Amino acid sequence: MSLIEAVTIPKWGMTMTEGKITQWMIGEGGSVARGQEILEIETTKVTNVLEAAASGTLRQIVLAEGTTAPVGALAGVIADESATQEEIDAFIQSYADRIGSGEEGEGGLSLPRKVAVPGGSLNLLEAGEPSDDIVLFLHGFGGDLTTWLFNQPVLAETMRTIAVDLPGHGDSSPAAGSNVVDEIAVAIQEAVTPIASGKIHLVAHSFG
Repeated sequence: MSLIEAVTIPKWGMTMTEGKITQWMIGEGGSVARGQEILEIETTKVTNVLEAAASGTLRQIVLAEGTTAPVGALAGVIADESATQEEIDAFIQSYADRIGSGEEGEGGLSLPRKVAVPGGSLNLLEAGEPSDDIVLFLHGFGGDLTTWLFNQPVLAETMRTIAVDLPGHGDSSPAAGSNVVDEIAVAIQEAVTPIASGKIHLVAHSFG
């Protein structure tokens, strides 16, 4: 059986929705070893490199340098010598059909949303299956909800989680009054209480 492996735009962080291909480090027809750096991708926060998930030959580049594409989009195809061009074309078409049907790509998108609170809005990101109990992530001074981008997905595999931008941070409205700490507490309570009817397990850092 022929080996055909997809090279896709990865999801580096819960708020990442797309990436821009800045450099292919291997040309079409080049040999690739598993774990080898093959593609440089730029996001709104970082520029990182993608490693090959399998050994073989980079048989086809689907997305050229300079292209911006959503998470999960097919960027290229790695295959062994036994794979025919017809098999590779069919593999690429299967990705096009999936996008056309509206099916999510790999690492299905998870986007923050804003909740109205006294004095403005609080930006929050939910992940995990609905439940009465939640894990609430509060970042430190000067941070934002992406502080937890490597922690929240892990806990979201088994629990419902919420990460917030504290007032005056990220995409949340600033605290306008003189008692900032009380305003932050009220804003969090107003935003989270309608979502969590059970226990709230708090994960906080520094000021949070």
